[in-house]
Amino acid sequence: MRNAIPLDLIARKHKELFSRLRRRLNHVDITEPGREVIVSLHRVIYDIMRRGDCAGEMWIEYAKFLRDSGNPQAALNAVRQVTTSWERNPTFSKYYRLQAELIWALGEHQNAIQFATKYAADKSLPPQVRGALLLQSTNWRQHTASDTSATVMNNFKEVLSLHASEEAHFEFAMFLDKNFQTITKNQNGGGGAAASPTTSTDPRVAVRNKQDYNLACENYLFPMIDHFGQSLKHGHVHLFTSLPRLFGRWLDTSAYFTKEGAPAKMHQMLLESASKHLVGTNALSTSVLIAALSQIVSRLGHPRQETLTVLAKISTALLQAYPQPVLWALLPLIYSASS
Repeated sequence: MRNAIPLDLIARKHKELFSRLRRRLNHVDITEPGREVIVSLHRVIYDIMRRGDCAGEMWIEYAKFLRDSGNPQAALNAVRQVTTSWERNPTFSKYYRLQAELIWALGEHQNAIQFATKYAADKSLPPQVRGALLLQSTNWRQHTASDTSATVMNNFKEVLSLHASEEAHFEFAMFLDKNFQTITKNQNGGGGAAASPTTSTDPRVAVRNKQDYNLACENYLFPMIDHFGQSLKHGHVHLFTSLPRLFGRWLDTSAYFTKEGAPAKMHQMLLESASKHLVGTNALSTSVLIAALSQIVSRLGHPRQETLTVLAKISTALLQAYPQPVLWALLPLIYSASS
């Protein structure tokens, strides 16, 4: 009687086969017919081995290829085939997000929003999947102006409670930034980029404008700076948008507060929203902050002492980590000061 094959050996061989199949997929013909053949073969192998998750992944890969080839309807039909291999409802976000994106690409915007919203509310799905779908539907609702700003803000907060990701923090920060610019631009009479409230010969109007501006800072600007910092702690896909905006909004507003003699409370709230991401034990790494080196050096003459202290700490940390590029960046400043 033949000896039974150990289960751990079978599992190891299966894992090795799956690894080889994935590597093989990365070296196939990029044309549609060539990729379709190899993906179909892999899907059959996975089905025979009763690996519905892997077979579903193959349908997703094929759907992406069809989408990139300009066939959204065929891609949608392909992604819906995932359920033929999966014995239960799929639990990976790519299946739901891709399907919603394809429905949106076909011009069925309301159907796409309804699809994403429906599965975002499905508590049988992992929080990460639900959060990704809610983020998707929230962005689309903004695009179609389906919700008020308050509803959108609540949706973003719910997304973060389900799964805090770089994308969620970044999109929330961009939403807050857009609203802050809109509100302050309206205060400026609709003209030009919003940087400060309007001035008026009537002191009552000037005081009211400053109060409205300070309220906009509390509701939008300070949280926006915080969420840009949070996004960079979860990933760096949006590094070259998040980091310049974090520094720019913080430094510009600090300079304006100093010029206008804003209350100490406003200075403190602004400083806290930025400094907790820039200095201290929970600060962003120097490998991230170095991307803002030119922005930091250009503001070393900032009029606010507390802000200048934070900039000096960041510069010192960067100088220790990257002495040569930081010294070269500081040379023009040193020469201009000596002259």
